[in-house]
Amino acid sequence: MRKHTSSRTGVPELAIVVLMLGGLIGPNRVWADGPIAQPGAFHSYYVPSVAHLGGATGTTWRTDLSAVNTSTTDQVDLTFNYYDVSNSVGIGAVATIPPGGTTQWPDVLVSLFQRSPTASAKGIVHITATGKLALSSRTYNQASAVATFGQYYPAIDDNFGVPFGGRGYLPGIKQNAAFRTNIGLVNLNDKAGTARITIVDGTGAIRGTPKLVEVQPYRWLQVDRIFDDVGAGDLDTAYAVIEVVTTFSKIWAYASVIDNATGD
Repeated sequence: MRKHTSSRTGVPELAIVVLMLGGLIGPNRVWADGPIAQPGAFHSYYVPSVAHLGGATGTTWRTDLSAVNTSTTDQVDLTFNYYDVSNSVGIGAVATIPPGGTTQWPDVLVSLFQRSPTASAKGIVHITATGKLALSSRTYNQASAVATFGQYYPAIDDNFGVPFGGRGYLPGIKQNAAFRTNIGLVNLNDKAGTARITIVDGTGAIRGTPKLVEVQPYRWLQVDRIFDDVGAGDLDTAYAVIEVVTTFSKIWAYASVIDNATGD
């Protein structure tokens, strides 16, 4: 599986994703069935596309979340709020990480947000922290009890995203008998925002009908099988253009190219 993030000249669009190794320090966690208020002074992050559900071609999707406290002197207090794609009701949790420590939440919707292991859920996680964090998430297909494969997503902040009037590009996407492509969007503003998704082939020709997608404030939305959705047909080489068409909006985008045979 390959993941691409939108980019625009002069704007930092892609965070460095670091695989964090070594011992894990268990979180001091409190869970709440509802959103938790943010602390007064904080750093804010968004983790797109967290999942615990079944997918196409027999796939089983899970997300692990990892965090590093980059301070060597100060504890960091974290506040989490998960918003499911199907509604706007938040589920909150809190945790602490000691100086220089790291914590991982395997299958985060179950281990941190107390969703049932039999639940079907996907959405976005908002994180606020009293200090700077290095964050990453891994969304993967649980192929068996001993085998997984998937992709890392960065935790993004307000410096990311394509603003109103700007364009982002998602290269290397395709659809054919072997692969399919999903495109996800995160709205980084406090008002609903709309993006236009256009599929372009290797000759520069637009394929299908460009799609307008509205994303609610600070929420995530994914368009599965985008080539089918816009009527682009099968293409071995293509890219997507993301245009933000609502004023005062900023939207971050990614593409996920999935192997139909393996779910990778």
